Amino acid sequence: MTSGGLRLSCAMPMRLARVRRRIGLVVFGAALLSLGATRAKAWAGSGFFAGQLPDGRAVFLTLQRQDTAPKGTLLLEGEPAPWWLQVTTPQGSVATMTCRPSGSGSNSVTLASVTLDLSAAPWIVQARLRLGSGTNPITFAMANVAAADQHQRKRGVRAAGRGGGKQYHASWPRFIGHSPLLQAVSAQLAREAKAEAEQFLAGAWGVAWQGLRDGGRSWSWERLDHVHVAWLSAHALSLYQETWEFTGGAHGVTTVAGRNFWWLQGQARPIGLADLFRAGSGWESALSGLCLQRLHRLGADWVVASRIKELAPQTMAAFTFDRRGLSIHFQQYEVAPGAAGVFHVFVPWSELGPYLDRAGPVRLIPGALRPD
Repeated sequence: MTSGGLRLSCAMPMRLARVRRRIGLVVFGAALLSLGATRAKAWAGSGFFAGQLPDGRAVFLTLQRQDTAPKGTLLLEGEPAPWWLQVTTPQGSVATMTCRPSGSGSNSVTLASVTLDLSAAPWIVQARLRLGSGTNPITFAMANVAAADQHQRKRGVRAAGRGGGKQYHASWPRFIGHSPLLQAVSAQLAREAKAEAEQFLAGAWGVAWQGLRDGGRSWSWERLDHVHVAWLSAHALSLYQETWEFTGGAHGVTTVAGRNFWWLQGQARPIGLADLFRAGSGWESALSGLCLQRLHRLGADWVVASRIKELAPQTMAAFTFDRRGLSIHFQQYEVAPGAAGVFHVFVPWSELGPYLDRAGPVRLIPGALRPD
């Protein structure tokens, strides 16, 4: 009986070990499946590519996978559409794109069947460009302008299942090529992300202590900064920045900004809203009226209720631009209650023509100015 009991007690650890091994294999297999699922998801996303022709002109390609068909916008600096582009990806897939002119001034691109592994950034694609119908194709390289990424976290304390601390995450475009403007802006965005992270993450223990003292269920603060390309060329650039921040309270807060630059006197200079217009032309009142019309149609409560009858230039200061026109971004609580979120209105250049400064940065945006 004793020996049987001993045999039983020895067998139990062996069985437990086998069970643990099986559980380990299951967990490992699930992890592999999870990794596979993550990679599969990464195939469906967006990509930004840039290349340079032998004559120095820049080619920019923005891709966005929607449903099952990747779609995008192709911009060849200084070249009217249509043109033809063939891209071979590192996976060996070939996509042929034909750009056709559209009334909006931008070009819509539809890709043939092609697999794009956007998670393997940065990577180079070989492209052949043919302008018109009688010219020979030009072969050149396009590189993925991958989003630079920074994620940092500082923990405070954990007690009774509650956590404390701060975390900061930022992503921004990292441009390639020889454009001094794009290189300067890339470096500036990286510096800003580092400084914002250091500033936000300071005092993580203080956040945890405050949560303990107040009896809060969560003491974690978060900040997410994402910068996206609205439009660019080698000489002018428009970026949209969205920041979500939670520093306690019932919910987080979203703020938006336009980050616009042009190359002037050997420097990347910010473009303010006033830089686009002629001084004394009355652009402030005109743009205010155009924005109010659109905000009313969007149902912005305080505009609909006539509580806001005019927009000051500083209220319209968050803007981006592209070949079609100007986009004004209004903050939470600016034109409606916070629950309504951020409002965006678009005003085409054609409605702003009489007020634009032909000598300013707007001259660098194809299609913005009508011929005299």
